Amino acid sequence: MEPFWQALLIGLAVAAPVGPMALLCIERTLARGQVAGLAFGLGIALADAAYAALAALGVGTLSELLLASSRPLQVIGGVLMLYFGLRVALAKPSVAIAGKDPGSNARALLTAFALTLANPPTIVFFAGVFAAMSSGGAAARPAVFALGVLTGSALWWLLLSSLVRALGRFLDQRWRRGINLVCGLVVAALALWSLWPR
Repeated sequence: MEPFWQALLIGLAVAAPVGPMALLCIERTLARGQVAGLAFGLGIALADAAYAALAALGVGTLSELLLASSRPLQVIGGVLMLYFGLRVALAKPSVAIAGKDPGSNARALLTAFALTLANPPTIVFFAGVFAAMSSGGAAARPAVFALGVLTGSALWWLLLSSLVRALGRFLDQRWRRGINLVCGLVVAALALWSLWPR
């Protein structure tokens, strides 16, 4: 299989598990429309691609620095995640405004990018995958690897936001309120778990 398609599948696999970022993407899509949800997802995809590029390029010093500071970054990310989780849980559901505010979409992208970057061990994962691809004779190039991861991850967020938009048409205010509450509380619980000293 070509390196790009291998990396695309890896990007899909990294993005697909349902976690706090997926829940925040779902909530944003329901609250502000598919464009807003997709903007949030693209922020995640860009961060995945950035870590994939660092791992593939073998930027050792920077990677080691990020990994050494992983706990402080994890704490910052956990606190932000807790904030967003509680905000979502307490939010009053409203009719989606179709993501018409470009500034809001840009903020969503940057927020998702920053939250995803708060997980430096992701570099280790991508470094291992890139090494496996190269040793298998795929001769994966760093730019191709990063682009494939970006494409695969972005494709997943496009699929998820499209599905949520389609299902959201059938949800009334009570359902939306319940989804906000569940998503927010789960995100907050996962944030507290990440902050718990181990």
